[in-house]
Formats: sequence, structure tokens, C-alpha cells
Amino acid sequence: MPGASLKVGLALTSYRAASATLRRRSISNNCMHSPSLRQAKAALLKARGIGSSSSCGSSSRGSGGTISATGADGAGGNDVERYLQRFAEVFFAPTAWSSRFGEKFFTAAVMGAEIVKDGPKVAMYRIICRCGTQEWSVKRRYSEFAVLFETVVSALRIALSEAPALPPKTPLWQDKNAPQVVQERRVGLNAALVALLSLPGVVQHTATRVFLAIPGSGNSGC
Repeated sequence: MPGASLKVGLALTSYRAASATLRRRSISNNCMHSPSLRQAKAALLKARGIGSSSSCGSSSRGSGGTISATGADGAGGNDVERYLQRFAEVFFAPTAWSSRFGEKFFTAAVMGAEIVKDGPKVAMYRIICRCGTQEWSVKRRYSEFAVLFETVVSALRIALSEAPALPPKTPLWQDKNAPQVVQERRVGLNAALVALLSLPGVVQHTATRVFLAIPGSGNSGC
């Protein structure tokens, strides 16, 4: 139902924003006593039909057998965490993905690029992510792609022969922000990202989920 999908999308957005705020304030993500985050979790569960809200810190079952969403450490909070863990759990290449697969399956692609002129000029690459009926975007620099690849390949001990290669750095004599150069790099980054996300364990790694601003990762993207 379109209405239900919209409610879920709005609830996910609110939860992501509240979680990101806590991260920026250096509050442990395991401490769910923030009213804004607690309310966002309750709204997310309600939109998903997982549970209904009740008094703070409690967990109960109503006549419909639903679980409270407001408990900081109760069953409702655990339901939200389990839902977010399942969200965007399996990657499909853009050509193989469909919104009909549901919210466990997602896709991502580097769809655009722009030159930001606030200070030194730098190219920002826009990644579009789709999961079920949800869609969001995040902008990343080439250097951020490089950090992600290095982190994940090292942490998961991916063989260099299997690790996808990023497009090479631009030679010093060439303008790295020239339109043709940026476009060619975008194509290369997209191919490398799709290949990386297709490898076992990469999607579940925290660095990947933060990089793509997947809901629940604590990074709200751009």
C-alpha cells in the first residue's frame, strides 16, 4: 500500500536522523534513553506493524499480541534492531534488483558526480541506494571510496586477486576535475563498488553500511 510505504519511509528517516544525532554527540548507540530516538523507534515499529507504543521502559502484549516499541532495553527495542539488521541485508547489482524483492534486498550505484567549489574544488560522487520501496542518496569523495575499499578488504582478508580495483588516480599533469575525467572516474567507481558489494561479508561490515548511510548505521548521508 502506498500509504504504508510512505509511513515506513518517514519513520526510517526519523530514526536515522535521531541515531546520527546521538553519534555526533558521542553518546553510545547502546544507550537508548534519548526521547527522540525512543520515539523514532516506536514510530518505526508502528509503521512496520511490529508493535504498539506503551509507557516508557515497559514491554507488554496487548489484545492483538503486539510488542511494545518504547522500552529502552525491552522486546520492542530488540525488534527494531532486528528489523534494521535485516534491512538491506543482501545486495543485488542494479540490473538484477527489483523493488518487489522486499526490504531485505537492496542495490546501489554511482549515478552522478558534481564539483563542489566550497574551498578547494573537489568531485563528489552521488550514490543512489534502493531497498524495497525506499530510496536514498549519499555523496562521497574518491578518497572515501579508497578508505572503504582498504578497510573492508583488510578486515575481511579478501585476496588481492579477488578485490576489485578502484580507477587509478589522475596524473599530476591532468585536471582531475575536468568533466570527462570525472565522468570516466564515476563509471569506474560504480563498477568497483558493485563488484565489492557482491563479495561475501562486505554488505554486513559496519564500514560499508556507514559509507552507504544504510538506516541504523548512524550515518545520515547527504
